[in-house]
Amino acid sequence: MQFKKIAAVLISMLTIMAGGYLLFNVAFLLFAWIVNTVMQISRQTDNETPRILSRLLGYSAIGLLTFGGLKLVSDRSQSSTWRSWGSLWL
Repeated sequence: MQFKKIAAVLISMLTIMAGGYLLFNVAFLLFAWIVNTVMQISRQTDNETPRILSRLLGYSAIGLLTFGGLKLVSDRSQSSTWRSWGSLWL
């Protein structure tokens, strides 16, 4: 019985770590894509430093996605459907 609890905790830790790593990389790629797109639209060369607009748009996009994701999780955690699924894992 103790082994099952330890295995469950380890699987949970590995899943959270893998998810965090994946989300960090997706956010980095999204930011780079937005900055490069704005630099191409404004006809900047690759050697120039990105202007403030491209950086602000990148940060805003990541912030809006983070807010939307947290809002979605918050709404689902308050619904009965999410709780019933969550109770299966506990």
